[in-house]
Amino acid sequence: MSCRRLTGLSINHRITSKLLLDNLYGWFRDNEELFYEIILSKLKAYKGSNFILIATCHRFELYVSHLPSISFSAELLREIIQETIPNEVTELNVEVFTGKSLTKHLIRLCCGLDSFILGERDIFMQVKSAYKSCKERNFTDKELDLFFDVVITKSASLKRKYPLRGSFFSYADVAIEIISKNKINIIHDASFLIIGTGMLARKLIKRISRLFPLKIFVAGRSRTKVEQLAEMFDIVAVDLVDIKHIISEADIILTCIASNEKTIKREDLSSMRRNVLILDLGVPKNIEEGIGDSLSVAIYDMSDMDQEILKDNKRKSYSVGVLSEEIDKFLDKQ
Repeated sequence: MSCRRLTGLSINHRITSKLLLDNLYGWFRDNEELFYEIILSKLKAYKGSNFILIATCHRFELYVSHLPSISFSAELLREIIQETIPNEVTELNVEVFTGKSLTKHLIRLCCGLDSFILGERDIFMQVKSAYKSCKERNFTDKELDLFFDVVITKSASLKRKYPLRGSFFSYADVAIEIISKNKINIIHDASFLIIGTGMLARKLIKRISRLFPLKIFVAGRSRTKVEQLAEMFDIVAVDLVDIKHIISEADIILTCIASNEKTIKREDLSSMRRNVLILDLGVPKNIEEGIGDSLSVAIYDMSDMDQEILKDNKRKSYSVGVLSEEIDKFLDKQ
């Protein structure tokens, strides 16, 4: 497998502030096609050609073929980000990968070893989805296609043979644990409102409908996606503009929309007459600051979940070492 003409550029949770990543991801979700146009424009200026973009709340990575100069590659990603959120980018560190280091990085990423959640399962699907999306838009070339095909296949094999041992492998795992601890005696007429229609929302609806006797409502910006989820899981679809009366009656509320606008504000809970558990998985936060000051509202956001994940990461250290060794063995044969 040759990747001599490929370059990987990354800003991620290890070298970049969470606030910047949150805001960048929110901008990307709201302006995805424009983001691709900016990449194409900048690549043209740098005489690059094809690319694959992996964008999540913890990383932005650009895999580019035929960049004429490695020395300018980090500046390429800085310029792309500068054009999207210019007021927030001052000094931006960029990791650059080429050759064997690029292969190692992407395999480790697919296996969840470079993720904030060690062994994260979602990142593998996110990489596959990003590759598929860019390929369908004709952004890739044969070298990128071959590279991603080989790495994805090998990563899947390694993940099956050497699974990590731990409790949390996704934010959905943490959310379920929080709900279980805070709503142990969930009654049969309790209600759950989930705001969002993405992959995380889908996973949570599927698991919550199996685990808890709740009446589930779903709302989101896309009416089509809301109705699809409602039909798929036999739950109730709600228009996003009409959720106030559901909010006031819900026992559990979970938000996971990538937007810079607040989905739930203090006045939305003004008529609430019961204790409510709110999980804010939005990037950036979906819940207005100060709502958690109410004694009847318990709020958990991404920072709370991150603390639980860091504790669990420590318990995975042995199996992480085994998987890392197997990746190195594979690379030594290349």
